[in-house]
Amino acid sequence: MRTAKQIFHPIPSVIPAVKDNSVTYEEVEPGKMLSFDPRLSASEIISCDTCHNLGTDGVDAVPTSVGHGWKVGLRRAPAVYNGPSLEREASCCADE
Repeated sequence: MRTAKQIFHPIPSVIPAVKDNSVTYEEVEPGKMLSFDPRLSASEIISCDTCHNLGTDGVDAVPTSVGHGWKVGLRRAPAVYNGPSLEREASCCADE
């Protein structure tokens, strides 16, 4: 637990502002649209929201995620909430 506390820190309640990069509606709306667009996937039937469902706290709410060709993954899709504040990005897409 001590090692985990050294590596992981509490998620901030507010995403820190990035100098010279304010968040605007014009920037957020396209990202929102892309999150629900299945054309970005290899099969063109799965969107980011399929696994990172914003209606279920950004996860798919099943023990392991299902990807292209109904292939069952080895883990659950990680949550996408607070993603912009993370320093590292996990490779999470089922079509790896």
